[in-house]
Amino acid sequence: MKRTIMLVIVACTTTTLMAQPAYKSSATKTIIEQMLESHGGYDIWAEAEAIRFIKKATPRLPNGQLTTKPWITEETVHIESERAIIELPEDDGIIVKNGEEIWDINISAEKKKAVRPAMLSLMTYKFTNLPWLVQQKGVVLEDAKKVTIPNDTKEYYSIKVSFDESFGYAIGDFYRIYIDQESHLIKAVSFSINMGKFIPGGPTTPEMIHVFNTYETVSKLVFPTQYHTYQLNSDVRDSEGKQPFGAVHDIWAWELLDSFDEAKMIKPSGAESTKDVFTKGGRS
Repeated sequence: MKRTIMLVIVACTTTTLMAQPAYKSSATKTIIEQMLESHGGYDIWAEAEAIRFIKKATPRLPNGQLTTKPWITEETVHIESERAIIELPEDDGIIVKNGEEIWDINISAEKKKAVRPAMLSLMTYKFTNLPWLVQQKGVVLEDAKKVTIPNDTKEYYSIKVSFDESFGYAIGDFYRIYIDQESHLIKAVSFSINMGKFIPGGPTTPEMIHVFNTYETVSKLVFPTQYHTYQLNSDVRDSEGKQPFGAVHDIWAWELLDSFDEAKMIKPSGAESTKDVFTKGGRS
């Protein structure tokens, strides 16, 4: 009987350990634990069935002006399976990621060139939920460094987030998260995207960085509500000597859900379907 109990304990311990990220150092582990606590902990997020938010992305034109017609999406992600429903209310359009299949309706060819459905399906979710997603199995958290970010002289902890073969995929080839040394909130995330996964022969993008400006507490969890996008290590400066941002992203109506609308996952006739270029990462 004791042997059986011991085997169960070992099995449970092994399962728990397998669900944890790999930390390159104890110092990195401490920083990540402080970050998680500052964002409200892990348990509330992990117990949610789904998460929903509304986003407005406004790119900057070559002349420095913001576009007058932003890209607005209402996004819902089922956390366990990472299935996603993205609605575009202005066009009555929808993008659905259901396992390996992604289908869409009423998404113009012009918009598909700007942001491809396979990228859009989980992109904002990945960036804004990194405080909790770094706890996934297969995540590797490198040693922390102290660096600055665009238009800011303050130093932040920079931790590279990479992925082993068990993870499956990430929107970019890697992330770097930048953590405030005082508040322990994630201040920014940088990334590079291998466009060859979407366009044959496509390049890997320069490293970009999203810098979070404001946050909101929802169900005791702290989510970003606005961020600017810059090209990292760019020498371009405006008349005030600042690095210009390429887009502004506003997010609101964050909501943790205890159910997921399965009816919206049913593909209607006339929907354009493609295979996801990634496989599932997953919560555990």
